[in-house]
Amino acid sequence: MTKTIKTILEEIKEDLIGTATDQIRLGKLTAIEKGVPAAVRGVYFGILATVGFTGLFFLLIAAGLALGLIFADGGEAFFALRSATFGFLLLFGIIVLILLLFVLLRDKICSAIEASIINRKLDEMDEKEKQEAAQTSFSAPTDETVIFAGDDDTVYTEATGDFAPNRNR
Repeated sequence: MTKTIKTILEEIKEDLIGTATDQIRLGKLTAIEKGVPAAVRGVYFGILATVGFTGLFFLLIAAGLALGLIFADGGEAFFALRSATFGFLLLFGIIVLILLLFVLLRDKICSAIEASIINRKLDEMDEKEKQEAAQTSFSAPTDETVIFAGDDDTVYTEATGDFAPNRNR
């Protein structure tokens, strides 16, 4: 059967639309692949900086309290100031340990977060493609399973729940 110019142009049009769609999808995938690691690392280092500045804040408070010990003449105020200074120094030590842990596990944590985000985005894209494909299909899916056995066909429906044969077809 020979093709007319109209059918050839329709095929070319469909091919161009398919190619453009694939290029757009490739662009999205490339953007996700390159953008997600940079964003995750930026947020991660922002969190580390926030925790670090909090630790620095407590260190400065401890240093201020420690300098206050110079002017203490002993007695009750001295012991309260000394215990507050040690409390802030202990809190600073805990923050330094947390920062050290986050710095040492940086690659593992960032990789896990990146993989999670990329997988979620890919799943969303796949789900969108499935929905688009379902919209373009010619017939709606049914909940019937047709079993052919020779000349007779038996239809089992999931809607009834008992999977009893329905021979009214």
